[in-house]
Amino acid sequence: MRSGLSLVSLVLLAWLSIPPAQGAWDWGYALPINATNYPRAPDGASKYSVNTAYEVTQPVQQGQTLRFKVLIPPGVSSAKISAQSNSWQCAPDITDAAGNIIVPKSERCPIMDGFDHDQGEFCSHNPTAVNPSPCGGGTYIYPQDLHTVTARLLDILYPTESDSPNVVTQSRYAYFVLYQQPQALDKFAFTSNLGISFGISNVGLYNQWIDRGSPVPSNDNILTIAAATNNGTVTSNPSGISCGHGGTLCSASYTTGSRVTLTATAADGFAFASWGGHCAGATNPVTLYRR
Repeated sequence: MRSGLSLVSLVLLAWLSIPPAQGAWDWGYALPINATNYPRAPDGASKYSVNTAYEVTQPVQQGQTLRFKVLIPPGVSSAKISAQSNSWQCAPDITDAAGNIIVPKSERCPIMDGFDHDQGEFCSHNPTAVNPSPCGGGTYIYPQDLHTVTARLLDILYPTESDSPNVVTQSRYAYFVLYQQPQALDKFAFTSNLGISFGISNVGLYNQWIDRGSPVPSNDNILTIAAATNNGTVTSNPSGISCGHGGTLCSASYTTGSRVTLTATAADGFAFASWGGHCAGATNPVTLYRR
């Protein structure tokens, strides 16, 4: 019985790059899923550590976004991402002849953060009191949700929410987002391999997942909406739900760990009152966390 044993696995692979789609991230990377990335822990170990290193060579130009999608296995209690770059620094403020700041240095550098759920697409304009939804309805990541880095990147991928389970019980995805702001001096590039480390505190649960072939999250988390006949419509972001025409039932599948925002639009002569059932509440739109 090797109680308290902690082991480390180190691999070096290239990321799988996904060409950008219309309205999507400029650069998207998904973790290759195989036994090399997630080796089986020794039987009897009470803890296990997996450290992976990935080479990312594609620079991020000014105004572009980058997102890493990382599979978090069951049994994990912590996940972190680390990297080095010569491009962290913010450029100086841009001022006019009178010394007034036109563009602050906080808007002249890369900003980033990790998330243990899908926050939706990126919106480059922060919400304001005058325009609370600069990119329309739905859920978005805004520049105000991200932070700068002064030396070396070390961000948490899991857990990032107060209600996230202490230990992951079903495989899910976490995300790292980077935005090279338009006023930065130059493109952004990593100068070291990107490292991702997993702390596994439930080794038995992790090994069960390995023995089942390391299945990825499936779109089996079904959300069903019933809208009253002719009273209005209900739509979702990410898309999938669009119902209410004639009172039809509608449903869509969403990956476990994602967030889904529902928006109710009242028909002429009607007004939104509240959500019922598992969507209970008076806020419109309403955001659900798919567990």
